[in-house]
Amino acid sequence: MFEKQNNRSLKELLSYLLLCCAFLALTGSVYGQGIERTKTERKIVRPQKPFNKIMPNLRQGDFAVIGNTNQYYTNYNPALDNTQSMRFVDIDNDPTTVNSSMAELKIPGGANTKIVYAGLYWIGTIPKGLEEVDVTVDNKTWKLNKRKVKLKHAKNSQYYDLVDVESDYNYSGRVYTSKVDITDIIQENGEGDYYVANVASDLKDNEEKITGWGMVVVYSNESMSWRSINLIEHMGYYSSGGGKSIATTVYAINKGDIHLNIGYIVGGATKVYDNDYLIFKNENNEQFKLSHSGNSEDNFFNGSIYLTDSKRLPKYVDNAGMDIGMMEVPNPNNTVIKNGDGIYSIMPSVKHRQEHFYMPALLSSVETFVVDVLPENFIQSGVVDNGTVGPGQEMVWDLTIRNVSGQEEARGGKIEIPIPPSLHYISSSIDQTMDVTGTVTWTPPVGATSTDSSKVPGGTLVWTFGKKVPIADINKILGKLTYKLKVVDCTILSTTVNNLMSGFDLNGTLRVLGQNGFDDEMKSPLVKTPGTLENRNFEDFSATFSIPECPDIVNGVKIYEEFCTLPANVIARAKILGDYPPGTKFYSVVPGTANYEQSEITGDFAANETGIMYYAIAPGFGENHYMKLSAAYKGLTSTPTVQNEEFCISQPVILHNQPSQAGLKLYYFDSATATTPLANPPAPTTAGVHTYYVAEGELIDGTYCLGPKKAFTLTGTYCTFKSRINPNFSIEKK
Repeated sequence: MFEKQNNRSLKELLSYLLLCCAFLALTGSVYGQGIERTKTERKIVRPQKPFNKIMPNLRQGDFAVIGNTNQYYTNYNPALDNTQSMRFVDIDNDPTTVNSSMAELKIPGGANTKIVYAGLYWIGTIPKGLEEVDVTVDNKTWKLNKRKVKLKHAKNSQYYDLVDVESDYNYSGRVYTSKVDITDIIQENGEGDYYVANVASDLKDNEEKITGWGMVVVYSNESMSWRSINLIEHMGYYSSGGGKSIATTVYAINKGDIHLNIGYIVGGATKVYDNDYLIFKNENNEQFKLSHSGNSEDNFFNGSIYLTDSKRLPKYVDNAGMDIGMMEVPNPNNTVIKNGDGIYSIMPSVKHRQEHFYMPALLSSVETFVVDVLPENFIQSGVVDNGTVGPGQEMVWDLTIRNVSGQEEARGGKIEIPIPPSLHYISSSIDQTMDVTGTVTWTPPVGATSTDSSKVPGGTLVWTFGKKVPIADINKILGKLTYKLKVVDCTILSTTVNNLMSGFDLNGTLRVLGQNGFDDEMKSPLVKTPGTLENRNFEDFSATFSIPECPDIVNGVKIYEEFCTLPANVIARAKILGDYPPGTKFYSVVPGTANYEQSEITGDFAANETGIMYYAIAPGFGENHYMKLSAAYKGLTSTPTVQNEEFCISQPVILHNQPSQAGLKLYYFDSATATTPLANPPAPTTAGVHTYYVAEGELIDGTYCLGPKKAFTLTGTYCTFKSRINPNFSIEKK
């Protein structure tokens, strides 16, 4: 942990909160943000777990080791061990430090390289059981704590004050080791010269003395080869007949030269004693003694710091008990570690009875292989990539898989295809004659109230592999899924806002696990043919919609109208629901505005003569991708054709009024304000002009639905009747 303001805990908290917010934004409510038609960069992703200091880690990258000694011999005698007189090294010209040294950290790859993990380890000697020790240098007494140390980058004027709150490694006698995670510091400062100061040691005469430090940095870069990286901390105390080895399970590449790197931080060994070794044992139990230009096979731990092309200050040959190094294990023609080997051991060893040392950290990395399955999504019929389709059009794809790693089986495989909300899933089938079969399922979008894909667009299609994807020729197709999708109907295409229905983009995700490698997981988009292994085309399959003029849709609004229905000014819910996916929710307020959810329509739809606007969100759509509809209730506005009539008193009144359209009936009124029709058509019995009113319509469930009234007149007169026998004879009734 840091006493200086390094903000590590704050960063972790903020990272956690951002992760939670991202998760909520992705899952959200049923009617969250929806799917935008935006182009997304798609690439293979291999999820990286936090760096594991016990199990091997799969990374594109490697590690670096640096360090230095903070003590040196007062009067160097190569015939003596570390009990001879020592003095502190102090090179930083800083009055706040009593010992200090520098080492340069180099990280390849520039800005594209990311720091995965960094640890600072220091080792010193104080009386066993004590946390602190007082040391006097140049008449000034310093209180040094074994759990505290200082670290800074050369570009900074001040040190970070670091505190080890976890380690408790006091070994035999006076030696301790401590460690702090400094990942944040290295991520912030990058490569360059690092100083470490105030390592606690008492430099007591005639006692073993060690004062020094080492740094481990694990980095990743997508342009680098895959390696299995292993870090073991606090390996312990090694003496004649004591100590332990580290056995690592890895899976080296099956083809090509294998490069194995080893790094170590060791304190306590001396040049004067030999018979100490670093032994590599391969899967066949063959043992090889290691060495580099600064030591020998029989005196590996001799106070040498082997860091090629790296500055140190001071830069001694004999580093007074500190051994730090990074080296490649010689492997001519893969004779030491062979293609496909799965286990090797690294064994520090001591045979000299007076030699002993302490190992805070040991690392290894070896080139390995990763799972690589190629999913190719071929369009077979119905449309071409970047083509045009219309409502109800069906399309068929073939989805095939190949194992292109050539080295590793894949397990736990499945492919998920999120179906755009503009498409219906119709059918699918797996070729049962191939190596990989399995099952295929379609799941409706969240919020859908039906599992009928012909009614519910969108959802997710999942092909779960029934067995491992075997190692095979990279050109061999190992499995095939054929699936059919259909464009939604004209209503959904025409009334959905914000460009969701301008077209569709289709892709999916392959997920597989490696059979052998630790943490070896692959997530890959589907490859759009044509594609190559070197330059895979992960772009979405895309098409544009050609939308014709749809019935009952005006300016992107679905119009629902009722004429003379009961109850009046209402459109029945059942009439509207059938045109939308099951589970669609309707609102009277525009989605996305404040508290719009409170306007949800759960019953029938109120209507008026001009139309009331409503907004529909189907399952899988977002609140910014709603559909528009209007509910209008219209009574009759037509009037019948009328004719004024004349009639003779005492004679039947004959009317010639006619409805304007078939199926309507005529209803008569004796005044313009009357609400109840006459029981019978008017038939006045007195002379004169009589005004009546007629409307057309019908009687529905005991209620009249009528258009406007129209006036007409009936004029009654006394008529003269002439005798047919004697035309000169007539009777006029008065």
